[in-house]
Amino acid sequence: MNNKITPFAITWHPDQEKYDLADMHPAMAQRYSRTVAHLVAEATGHFVILDQFASDLKGATDIAYRYHDREYVRRLIDDHTNENWIGPNETLSRLALQSLSATVAAAREIIGGTHSLVYSVASGQHHARFDNGEGFCALNDIVAAAQEFRAAGLKPIIIDIDIHAGDGTQSMLWESDIPTVSVHIALTYPFDPMSSNLDRGNEPHTFHWPENHAYNFALPHYSRDDALAWAADGIDDIIRLEKPDVVIFVAGADGHQGTHEAGLMVTGFGSYTYAGFDAFARRVRGWADELAGGRILMTGAGGYQGLDHTPRIWANMIQVLAGLR
Repeated sequence: MNNKITPFAITWHPDQEKYDLADMHPAMAQRYSRTVAHLVAEATGHFVILDQFASDLKGATDIAYRYHDREYVRRLIDDHTNENWIGPNETLSRLALQSLSATVAAAREIIGGTHSLVYSVASGQHHARFDNGEGFCALNDIVAAAQEFRAAGLKPIIIDIDIHAGDGTQSMLWESDIPTVSVHIALTYPFDPMSSNLDRGNEPHTFHWPENHAYNFALPHYSRDDALAWAADGIDDIIRLEKPDVVIFVAGADGHQGTHEAGLMVTGFGSYTYAGFDAFARRVRGWADELAGGRILMTGAGGYQGLDHTPRIWANMIQVLAGLR
């Protein structure tokens, strides 16, 4: 791996934390601004903030219509409704549009060659499907970014370590040649039979669909850092087979070891440590340097310790990717 420091960009605007899920996700919005605060304190001079996307909701709407069912998008934008929300929620529909726009802006920054490493902070809506939302995810910014890369002649690979399977991403890209990799806890939401063998949920196993470029590493509850390393070893073979030009890294932090003790609304439990997350990020940087011209788009995803561990993990990982840790 090349240890040289890589200047990076983040797509972020404070408006992206102005949403409310009441008691279901306490302090979740603050996880974004606290991540940015860590970066300002620790990496100033090594990154720039790109926020122009936040004022272009028309552009975001056009992107949503391009990659999702038109009637679904209309209901989301006009009526602020989504099947998995409790009643209309205008702030959540606005956040979905901004997350979509931010991640696509990050992809375009890489496509344009200005930065090879970009982090879309309030992003990673990997449960969203073509015509419906799931798991608080409404518009799949990961898929949109991947399709933007493909249209520009670059082949992305998506590597997702959120403890919940990236089922929406896999579903939306099922007929494409864009590879999706998900490392997740099997016996938890979304209990997706296309992402895990649910009869083997108490043991680590792979559940791959190579003809569809879809790869899954399914883990039991309370899996530790060695499970992440096991998955990374398997991804070594996949990434050499698929030969991507850019890595989209969906850096869910909800597998942190303390999440199941935090008394928050979680549906699955991992036992990863800071060191485990950092080690996986180093593998991502190595894959990108070796095979993808150093190009990495990092997104967020789940993370339910919004005041402390989640922003710390994200700030650590983007700094690992940048060669600062």
